[in-house]
Order: sequence, then C-alpha cells, then structure tokens
Amino acid sequence: MTYAIVPAGGVGSRMGSPRPKQYLRLGRAPILVATLRALARTPGLAGIVVAVPEAHVAATRRLLARQRVPKILDVVAGGADRQESVWRALQRVPERARWVATERWHPLQRTRFDAHGDFILELPYSDPRELVMDILRHGADVEVLAPNTLRDAVIEALDAARKRYVASAPDADSATRDSPMRSRAKEGDAAR
Repeated sequence: MTYAIVPAGGVGSRMGSPRPKQYLRLGRAPILVATLRALARTPGLAGIVVAVPEAHVAATRRLLARQRVPKILDVVAGGADRQESVWRALQRVPERARWVATERWHPLQRTRFDAHGDFILELPYSDPRELVMDILRHGADVEVLAPNTLRDAVIEALDAARKRYVASAPDADSATRDSPMRSRAKEGDAAR
C-alpha cells in the first residue's frame, strides 16, 4: 500500500503573514486543504499523514474533518526541521514504511519519497546475503527496484521459500483445521 507524508510544519515567516502559509486561502479553501484533496485523488494512495506546527494540530484536525478531506490517517505535530517532521509522521503510517524509514541501514544511505508517495531507500552494499535477509523480513511490503542482481537474489530466496513450503505441505488427510503445524514425531514419541 502507498501512503503519503505531508510535512506542512512551516510557520510562514518569509511570507510576512501572521498565519502559516498552509492555512492561507487558495480560492475557496486553505492551501493545505487544496493540496491534500489533490493528493487524495492519487490512484492507489491508501492514506495521508500530515505534520503541522504543534500549536495547530487540533485546529488542523477539525479543519480537515470539516472540509471532508479524504484519506487522512492522522495529523501530527511537526518537528524542529523537515526531517523530524517526516519521521514523526512516519510513526503513524501503517505497514512497513515506517520501519524501513527509521532504520539505519548504512551510513551512506539516501532516502526520499517519490511522486507516488512511496518511500525510496538507496544504499551501497558489497555482499547481498545479509541485505537479502533484511529485505525478506519486510515481506510483501517492500520491493527491490534496482540493481537487477539484488532484485534477482530476493526473487531466488522467495522462490526457494515457496518451494520449501509447497514441498512440505501436509496431506489433506493428516492435517486438521485446528493444527497450524505438522508434527514430525513418530508413533510412540512423547508429545512436546
């Protein structure tokens, strides 16, 4: 699933307005409302988390509810800078994005959100074995985009896991609905 993080924590000091710029009107609605409505129309977008100045969290929640802005998961207090605001918003995103985004994978890692709201992580590596294991623990919630050698290594590991599970699937006669695991004990062995 795809989620969007909207860091709207600025105070509008460069505009010389007593109100933060995200609350100034753009036509009939505040800039923030118009922006979020446009973002909510993105196909495949599951939800939006907005980070605003701490003093405006409650008012922003009321505003977005009153304006019926769709797909809002939460409004959180932004941090001291954009990075902290994004980090705080990620804590409200379901699935794996928040875990991947807050993890320190490599000292030279680069992170960003793409135009679709997907979290993109880029990092150097030399031996893919440990990286493949790290990727696999996030299951179907992550995808390797490049390089193809790493993508292929993940696909191989997933194929091997699937083959193992299919090959060791219990027979319909020996498995029961209430038993999630197959027992390998032989007749006469004590149950453990």
